[in-house]
Amino acid sequence: CGRDELLFRVAMWAPVVHYYCGRPAECDRAIERVEEIAARLGSPRFAWEVELLRSSRLLERGEREAGEALLRSAGAKVRLLSPDIHMAVELFGLGLSEWFYDGRIEPILAACRARDAVGPIPFISATMAWSAAVTGDRERARRMLIDLLADDGERLRGPDGHVPAALVRLADAAAEI
Repeated sequence: CGRDELLFRVAMWAPVVHYYCGRPAECDRAIERVEEIAARLGSPRFAWEVELLRSSRLLERGEREAGEALLRSAGAKVRLLSPDIHMAVELFGLGLSEWFYDGRIEPILAACRARDAVGPIPFISATMAWSAAVTGDRERARRMLIDLLADDGERLRGPDGHVPAALVRLADAAAEI
């Protein structure tokens, strides 16, 4: 479309899709593409999102310290730019790290509950349903799934293309149930 900002937003979802489809090499290449676009844009508004993607890959590869350092760097940038979403970025990511590495799920659930209380974001709401399923509260997960998918999934509609990621998270919840 000729607009790097819009291209960046669309390209941001490619690594997520490749990751969920089990294509790590393509995920890494897509992150490199996103980083190239962010560099052209030259703003911290885009740099933090690249750091978030890179930190996720590092954490997934077992490089906890490096992943958490990048996550904190992304968090510092977003705290200055959009304090309202800081919790959904840094605390959510650090909560995931604690869950993956230490088996502690409560920090991520607390971050999700707090973010959801401020104002529902489709992906966070879907993550809450998924977390209920993976922690064994299957009845609550079922109720949340039904609620989120009622009215043709209208509650899932949100900014920046949250619908695809939220649907993937709900599919994970349904599979767990």
